[in-house]
Amino acid sequence: LRLPILESGLTRPVVNITSELDKARKLFLNRDYERAVRRTDQILQIDPSNGEAAELKNAALYQIAETYRKRQNYVETLKTVKKLDTRYKGVHEDIAEVKNLLIQQAEENYRLGVNFFVNEEFHKAIERWQDTLKQNPQHPNARQDIEKARRLLKKLDEVD
Repeated sequence: LRLPILESGLTRPVVNITSELDKARKLFLNRDYERAVRRTDQILQIDPSNGEAAELKNAALYQIAETYRKRQNYVETLKTVKKLDTRYKGVHEDIAEVKNLLIQQAEENYRLGVNFFVNEEFHKAIERWQDTLKQNPQHPNARQDIEKARRLLKKLDEVD
């Protein structure tokens, strides 16, 4: 009896979905949400219709988003919430709420930048306005104010 030798690129390892789901559940229960997402992604690559893996992935992503939200890191919160299945509970409301929080946070950073600018702390002003643009890329004034502060810094450097 002769068995064919398969090229390594043609073979896939056999994965026990039940065992992998158990591992993903344990990761989730241990609050290791990042690894739970990675594990469920692996399961879904093999079995895209696995509802339990999809639900577990969404629950883990939601917990990750909540952690970012508690830290007021709304940029990462929004990125994570957008990874949720669009049918996941309240995802559309969450996206709208986080976008609103980002705009509020951007305005706060913008005002801090203005205060730094008025106090001639141009580098700090630029940093705040750059944060503003990360949070709200369409902010109406931040881009122009960054350029204004950079021009002033350049003029100050020329005077020295």
